[in-house]
Amino acid sequence: MGVVHLAWDPLLRRQVALKRLLNADPVMALRFMREAQIQARVEHPRICKVFEVGSEGEHPFIAMQYIQGQTLGEAKDDLGINEKACIMANVAGALHAAHQMGLIHRDIKPSNILLEFCEDGTCVPYILDFGLARDQSVADLTLSWGLVGTPAFMSPEQAEGCEATQSSDIYSLGATFYALFGGHPPFEATTLAGLIHQQDTQIIRCLRRTIPGFPQDLDTILLKCMEADPARRYDSAFDLEEDLRRWLAGEPIRARAIGPLGRAWRRIKRHRTLSLAITAGALVALSLAGWNVHAARRARAQVELAQTFGLQVREVEQLLRIERMLPAHDIRPAEVQVKRRMSDIRTTMAKLGLVAEGPGHYALGRGHLALREFSLALDELAKARRAGFDSPDVAYATGSALMEGYFDELLHRNPQPSEHEAIRQRFAVPAHAEFIRAMGRSQEDPAFGEAQVAMLELDYPLCIRKCKDAFKARPWMYEAKVLEAQAWGLLANQSLGLGAETIRSVGEGRAALKNGESALEDALRLAPSDERICGVMLAQIVRESTFDADGGEPSEAIFKRGDALCARAMLIRPDDLRVRQDWAYGRVRQGFVQLRTGVDVRPLMRETLKALQADERKIKDEGLADVIAYLHWILADGQFRRGEDPLHELELMAFFLKPGTFDHVQPACLLAEFLASRGRSPLPVLEDAERILETGPQAKSNNYYPLTVWGNLLLVRAEWEMDEGRDPRATLDRAVLHLEQSQRLSPNSVFPPMHLVLAHAWKARRALALGQDPAPHLEAALTSGRRGLAITRSHYRLHLGLAEAHRIRALAAFAKRRDPSPFLQEARAALREGSQLNATDFRLFREAVAIEVLAADYALRLNRSPLEDLTQAERMARRGLAIKGDDPKLRLALARIDRMRAAWANSQGLSPDGAIQEARLHLAQSIGIHPSPFTEAERILIEGLASEAPVKALEIFRVYTRNHPYLALDYPIP
Repeated sequence: MGVVHLAWDPLLRRQVALKRLLNADPVMALRFMREAQIQARVEHPRICKVFEVGSEGEHPFIAMQYIQGQTLGEAKDDLGINEKACIMANVAGALHAAHQMGLIHRDIKPSNILLEFCEDGTCVPYILDFGLARDQSVADLTLSWGLVGTPAFMSPEQAEGCEATQSSDIYSLGATFYALFGGHPPFEATTLAGLIHQQDTQIIRCLRRTIPGFPQDLDTILLKCMEADPARRYDSAFDLEEDLRRWLAGEPIRARAIGPLGRAWRRIKRHRTLSLAITAGALVALSLAGWNVHAARRARAQVELAQTFGLQVREVEQLLRIERMLPAHDIRPAEVQVKRRMSDIRTTMAKLGLVAEGPGHYALGRGHLALREFSLALDELAKARRAGFDSPDVAYATGSALMEGYFDELLHRNPQPSEHEAIRQRFAVPAHAEFIRAMGRSQEDPAFGEAQVAMLELDYPLCIRKCKDAFKARPWMYEAKVLEAQAWGLLANQSLGLGAETIRSVGEGRAALKNGESALEDALRLAPSDERICGVMLAQIVRESTFDADGGEPSEAIFKRGDALCARAMLIRPDDLRVRQDWAYGRVRQGFVQLRTGVDVRPLMRETLKALQADERKIKDEGLADVIAYLHWILADGQFRRGEDPLHELELMAFFLKPGTFDHVQPACLLAEFLASRGRSPLPVLEDAERILETGPQAKSNNYYPLTVWGNLLLVRAEWEMDEGRDPRATLDRAVLHLEQSQRLSPNSVFPPMHLVLAHAWKARRALALGQDPAPHLEAALTSGRRGLAITRSHYRLHLGLAEAHRIRALAAFAKRRDPSPFLQEARAALREGSQLNATDFRLFREAVAIEVLAADYALRLNRSPLEDLTQAERMARRGLAIKGDDPKLRLALARIDRMRAAWANSQGLSPDGAIQEARLHLAQSIGIHPSPFTEAERILIEGLASEAPVKALEIFRVYTRNHPYLALDYPIP
């Protein structure tokens, strides 16, 4: 409340005790001034005098009599029995004077009685601290005091919340001197509930039974002061003082010690018949009410234990809270200390038996909750309920554990969007029910409890407002900032089509992420050693990178922040697998960015996997294997793009994944591409992936991402069908269906239009091959391309798809014997923009070669030299092979380029032999990797050019292309 200084009064030249209030709270100031007014009204030599009341700025003060001495509790060992009795008599006289003024002290105890020792060795007592006094002469409506006093010295009626009287002060004085003589108060309990229980069920032991030679009359005086019934105590403090002075003078005291048996025997003698009837009735009543008494005692004992355990667990919670608010450091020693205290609670439970089961398990549940061990917390809280201990506090703790478990699942298990509803039903729905049962109870702040409920009801704006209210009321409550940030993050998810609704724009999503980031920075400033904040910030980084992937500018700079956060989290909890998992997920997202921007992803993935190598088996056993699987998948993709065999990494990925889950679908595209490039059918892999999509939970979800993946899967199949000379119409139709549905669900994502460009372009290619009008499909491709460019120009695959669409426009013009050059120029422009974003994807070079080869075909048709176009085509093919040396289509392109050179040389009367030899060499290399209808067509043309009967070879080629109509597009008849 305040601090007391020794001060000098220069006017009256005396030392005074200056009591200053430190808290500027107006209610506290009112209480402080009230104390001075009450104490100043009492004129008695044994009550500390008040000289002056004033203020210094906002801090009021009281100038009081300076008493140089010790408290009664400090001096008790130096006092004899008679001296203590004399002090008690003097204090009783001073209390009587206060009572005469209508004042009840309400907090008599050893520390509020000060002794000043005189030169002759005697001591003078003074009563201090009237801060809890009540004025009986006024209504006293200015303050709500509640239950006041010190439990160990409090009368039974005061402990139960009844109004304190003069008799209450007499009880407290008796309890004070009982403790002074006996060494401990009459009843000892750590909580108020425990004190009430002892006062109701136990009797005060006589001091003469515990202290040999203790005077019986003095014992009688003390016991009369502490009678449970106020009517049996001394009528006034004056009567108490008078009896004490009789005892000190050796005179008989008025109080009489009559034991319970004596009183009962007297009543029986006076009312023999009535007493027998009462006794019989009492026995019947006792037998009927026995169980109720037992239940009541059990309930009261449980309340006492709950308060005792509650104080212990509150200390545990505060210890961890303080540790987390210190500068970043290893928090594990503090957690060891917490677990040791929880072990003490278990030991106490074992000693006390069944009565301690409910309160003990509740306390342990809160302890595990503070340690972030949510499943263990739920187990302990469930045990508390099974033991019959159920209350709003238990419901609130259970709801909190379920809610934290919900966020823990979303943060660390990285579930697919299709799994979110199952997780919500498992955690969020029962958490909401528990918060409702808690009836608005919150151990932190009522507004925070309302925010939790709003979060579970998916009302994120309301959750954010309530979190702000809670933090405004308690600026140290960083948990409100963390919850606010999670609400902002889930609000941002809605702009990605990952929520129940879609907010208006990606801009709103980015703004939501920015607000969440600001809230988390506030939280981290308050709690630098809370690794959970780092985890939530990492989740925000993942969301931000998803925005970049869908419609922004991907950058690796964001992941440097992630590495720094993970380093901090590892400093706080070096052995926490979840921290390493968060770090690894950041590396996964970084890997996706590297794949998109053309950086070689293999070093990053191998470094990350090596760092996690020791944890791989442990992670799999604990169900946290997804991140390891993703790392192997990205490494496999990087290997495929760089000409390495990805099968081993894909097998490792499958090892870490649960069979039949959505996570198997995306790598199926990669595996299918690899198998097709090796001349093996990818159909079994693609069909298995489609079965997962058709039967899994994502089939019924309204999430755009699985539909986008499904569309991409079908495009991989359609490309293989075209390469094998099969009709891709049905596959392309299904791809368009899924991609358009995905686009409707997430209009702000670049991926659906990016894939739609290619799907419509290939439909145009099919129509052209079959002699149909490709224009509607080409227009649809260009419309999708424009839509994608309106979202972002930063994804190279979008430009690659547009280049393909423009090249097919050029093919259509070429087939109609029109000039394809304008369309080829547009194709080159699209490809240049894509190459600036990613200069290392071999597919870009495939497309560049196809564009230049078509330009060369057109030059041949005009009987112009194709050599410049063929040289550019060869340059592009060799650059692509420098990246991916095992690509059969680029090898085949080199064979075709050399065959066209040979044809031009032949037409110019030059020897084609050297070019034909080169063409045969490249063709053999292509066939060695993947024999296909295209390699057979090229073989026919090369050998026809080298033979002496080219017309016959040409006829063979015509027959072959009639059986494979899609070849005619890439191989116009020379």
